[in-house]
Amino acid sequence: MLVYPTVAHLLFEASAQAGMFLGIAIHDTSQVMGAAMSYKLMYADDVALKVAAITKLTRNLFLAAVVPGLAYLNARQEGLTLDDKGETGLRKAASSLAKYTPAFVMGFGGMTVLRTIGDLMVAKGMMAYGFMTAAQWKAVVAAVGSSASLPLLGIAMAAVGLKTSLSQLRGVGIKPFILGLAGASVVGTVGFLTITLLGLAGLF
Repeated sequence: MLVYPTVAHLLFEASAQAGMFLGIAIHDTSQVMGAAMSYKLMYADDVALKVAAITKLTRNLFLAAVVPGLAYLNARQEGLTLDDKGETGLRKAASSLAKYTPAFVMGFGGMTVLRTIGDLMVAKGMMAYGFMTAAQWKAVVAAVGSSASLPLLGIAMAAVGLKTSLSQLRGVGIKPFILGLAGASVVGTVGFLTITLLGLAGLF
């Protein structure tokens, strides 16, 4: 969140490229949005913020399909026989699916459906969900997506910080930090190469 906005600005001239880099190179959704908001404030660039959000949410959309699918396949592979309670493998698979599907994935999917249905109703000249005019719906979306996003992001990052213990970080040693740095470097490099290739192909 602190370094990547500057890196993106130095590497890419186009706003869309910088935004896509932030959306690809940073793993966590809240950190992507935090970095993109920092980029917007630093360089007065709203396009990069929007592209970063779309890029990361597209990744999340695929995650919403992949994570439950992998959980189901794993549960099905491990639970094909009856257990002591006579529970079938299918029921065990469903239980494991619910257990291993992150809540944020289900929340993201639900909010996506909610927004999409509202937009479609407004586009067809209907009232959003039967009681909001097009102007009211746009105002609600703007309030949630813009006005509320910054304080909510601050709350989320504060929650992460409150769960972090310096004593525990000292106890794990340096290997996890090296692994994290290596992973971030690989993802960042892949993001840079992807955007560069898309630029050479004339897609930017």
